[in-house]
Amino acid sequence: MGQTTSPDTREEAASKLPALHVLMAMGWEYLSPADALALRGSERGVLLEPILRERLRGIGSISRVRPIRFLLVALIRWCARSAPRA
Repeated sequence: MGQTTSPDTREEAASKLPALHVLMAMGWEYLSPADALALRGSERGVLLEPILRERLRGIGSISRVRPIRFLLVALIRWCARSAPRA
């Protein structure tokens, strides 16, 4: 996507930094809020569909997809709970 930036370090985001560090050490890539929004397609979108489609294409076996389905359901529920209310 765009230029790589660092995570927000203000107090509001400071509690999330330890988790971000762990995920990045595991190979996850930090996306800026603007890049994540572009991949989600809208502020109401939850999934990064282009990345999800790419990863699911790489799996190739239905037995390996089932655990991902449960992970996605848990992720969607977590996002729905933690999404800012308008």
